Amino acid sequence: LAKIKIFTEMIFTLKELKRWILISIFEVSMALTVVLIFSVLLLLKIERHLDASWWTIFAPLFAFDILTAYFDIIVFIRLYLVLERSLAAKRLITNAVILLLLVVFKVLLCQKLEGIKHLPCSIVCSPLFVLLFLLLVRSCVISDGF
Repeated sequence: LAKIKIFTEMIFTLKELKRWILISIFEVSMALTVVLIFSVLLLLKIERHLDASWWTIFAPLFAFDILTAYFDIIVFIRLYLVLERSLAAKRLITNAVILLLLVVFKVLLCQKLEGIKHLPCSIVCSPLFVLLFLLLVRSCVISDGF
């Protein structure tokens, strides 16, 4: 029983997850759906049942990025209209940087998998390292208002 309690204390609650990575419950459900679709496409590609480019396999993830950017712009406008300009700007900049780093990683990964560019893995993963560092800093300075 003590092991189960320790394990459940290690898992983030939805409220903590929402605060740390600044996404809503709608975005979490949308992300889970997109990851499921991507996983099926990836499995079909790896098992050679689907003859598609890596750009096609990653298309659901790119579509999710576009929808996330659209959703972030809507949230920015709503916060701006209710005179939460500082919070709106912080949220928009933070989400834009996170989204940009993830898109750069996906583009570099697709280029590497397609053989377009012969990039070392350290270059392909460098946006993830920067993102990890930014999220680490963000988790250390988190406050209730943001």
